[in-house]
Amino acid sequence: MKTDMTKRSLNDFFIQIRPEIKKGSWTGQIAINIVFSEQNTLNEKEKMEIWHLCRMMTSVIPMMEIDKDLMEDLDDFARNYMEDYDKEKKSKEGLTVVGKDGNVIQLGLLTKTKGNA
Repeated sequence: MKTDMTKRSLNDFFIQIRPEIKKGSWTGQIAINIVFSEQNTLNEKEKMEIWHLCRMMTSVIPMMEIDKDLMEDLDDFARNYMEDYDKEKKSKEGLTVVGKDGNVIQLGLLTKTKGNA
């Protein structure tokens, strides 16, 4: 069953990126926040695991400032991922895009045993 990612859930976690605006223009600076509901129904351990995943994802921003090679690798990956995915989506295992709606991308994990285990 496909999840409708256009509808929000109490258990959703969001990485919020807010651009700093001065005199009507973006300064190039951003604030990054991890947002989740206080009414989240996950237990404390599960919340902390997902929160930590979000922290790892947001940590890549300052890491790119330190490691320019990492920034270039991520830039190449981001620019080429969808093109490569379209070419190889049926033959690869791993993280895949299973749905897109506007700026929401739903990721899934393909395995050799999908549906057979």
